[in-house]
Amino acid sequence: MEHLKNKYGSAAIERFSRPNNPLEVAGSKVGITFNASRRVIQTSKGHRLVEFLKKRGENTDGFMDVLFRRYFEEARDLSLTPELLEAIEEVGFDKVEASVFLSGKEEEEAVFKKDEEYKMKGVSGVPFFFLGGYKFSGAQPVAVFEEVLGELVEEEK
Repeated sequence: MEHLKNKYGSAAIERFSRPNNPLEVAGSKVGITFNASRRVIQTSKGHRLVEFLKKRGENTDGFMDVLFRRYFEEARDLSLTPELLEAIEEVGFDKVEASVFLSGKEEEEAVFKKDEEYKMKGVSGVPFFFLGGYKFSGAQPVAVFEEVLGELVEEEK
């Protein structure tokens, strides 16, 4: 919790710790129940696996859905290799091949380089949105997207 407090401030932590906070309300509208016991984890192994799948020409959407569910709803520690291997197996990919991949260093440098590039662009968390010249972080109300998209349409006229 200290990491989040330092990143977002104590007012944000207090706001999102209350029942029916904006995150819970938004999640409930799309069938997501956020697990309050999840904690901030290192995600580089998961990012490496996504790059591994992309290089093989695989669609990563299903894998990402499993990772999101396991992290946000089940509070699973996806920094642990066995957790990632269970997730990759759940979507039908070869667990042994993924294990061999993770035991090496392939894609590690690329993932850290991409992370640095995004940080240089001002990305500090996910989700993060780049729309035209606009950029903003965090889950946003529909009204924010409507306003930004409306302004982009006006700029095109």
